[in-house]
Amino acid sequence: MKPRTLIAAGLAVCLVWWAPAFVGAQAQAQAPQQAQAPQPPLTEEQVVQLIKQSKKNLKDVAGVVQERGVSFDLDPKIEKKLRKAGADDDTIQTVYRATPAGRAGNKSILTSATGEQIQLSPQEGTAFNAIRNELNPDRLLSLVDNFAKQYPDSKALPYVYAQGSKACQDKGDLQCSITYGEKSLKLDPENLPAMLVLSMSLSQPNIGRDETDSEKSARLKEAEGYAEHALKLIDAMPKQASETDDQARQRKGAFQADAEFALGMDFLLQDDPGKAAEEFQTAINSASNPPPQYYYRLGDASASSGKTEDAIRAYTKAAELGKGTVIEQYAQQRIAELKQSKP
Repeated sequence: MKPRTLIAAGLAVCLVWWAPAFVGAQAQAQAPQQAQAPQPPLTEEQVVQLIKQSKKNLKDVAGVVQERGVSFDLDPKIEKKLRKAGADDDTIQTVYRATPAGRAGNKSILTSATGEQIQLSPQEGTAFNAIRNELNPDRLLSLVDNFAKQYPDSKALPYVYAQGSKACQDKGDLQCSITYGEKSLKLDPENLPAMLVLSMSLSQPNIGRDETDSEKSARLKEAEGYAEHALKLIDAMPKQASETDDQARQRKGAFQADAEFALGMDFLLQDDPGKAAEEFQTAINSASNPPPQYYYRLGDASASSGKTEDAIRAYTKAAELGKGTVIEQYAQQRIAELKQSKP
């Protein structure tokens, strides 16, 4: 059976399962001469309908799913669909264990972004993927803490803490992000996902704490160090066996863009808008689909350098990409201010 590769938050997770086949002699002797053909695995739509019909007794859903299995693998989009139908956390776990990737097996391998392979137990693999598939940051952090308690010696724990760091960042809690990121790097100083999230969190204008100028300078220096070291790791990243050359380039480009953006923020806060603009432009060039934040910050750097026309172009692009979001509002406001200030 070929391994299935899953990509999330900077991690390539490769789970390889072997399902042992065993038929007992007693079972053979008692088997009817005309055994009923087993029912096929449930489709995604069948599981959704089953959950909707059995909202008051999800244990019935679990029984059917466990007996028949499902024909699809669980991803965040499908999980959201199942939860909307009425699935709770236990049901999601039951569905995952019934997926092709989650069926009982003997071996689980986590492949890091830098190509390192780490063997996990089936239980660790299931718990890790529950974290990877969780959409709600608060529930994800709860799963991270539970994983740390259940598997304190797991070699996957640095990657689990990195997921926690990203969840905190998504919530806007930068202190929480820094705490989980530092836990990850304490266990694995070369953990690329944690390094990238830390570099981003440490290089933000307001991290939710009072600090002196010297403390701010030390923080930004730390962020710069993480970003620069991350770029060295990214440069040495091997191509994965399942990747095409273009896929490998895009994967490395996404990592590089995050690191370059963090450096851009670092230089911007150190009042070096020229270098900041260079880093933001490199981040934009590295990413396949640059987010509006990249262009907005390029606009900030250009405006601080006195390059009004460049800033307006960058803010205009940020407004286009961020249409309907708060970024569009901020970008349009900055454009109006710059146009008004022009002689």
